[in-house]
Amino acid sequence: MTAIEHRNKAEFIQEAVFYIGVFAASTIVAVVSRFTEERLGLLWREFLTRNATNMYLDEGTYYRLQTAEDWRTRTSALRRMSVHSLLPRCLSFS
Repeated sequence: MTAIEHRNKAEFIQEAVFYIGVFAASTIVAVVSRFTEERLGLLWREFLTRNATNMYLDEGTYYRLQTAEDWRTRTSALRRMSVHSLLPRCLSFS
């Protein structure tokens, strides 16, 4: 038996408010979860980029680039190890 069957308006309103509250809370949780995931992704990308750049510059790798072919080989290897390809697998909460 439900509140509608018994024409109990007060109980119906109470249940309606409860369901609206549950939906609002779940929406807030989903938004905060997505924001946190995106923010961590940005921070992680910045950290990896900074470290990769520092490792590249600290070891003088740029001095060892001899030819254009060598440059193409190195940059294609860097593209394969792209930070962007690592992030979706590392950070997804769901």
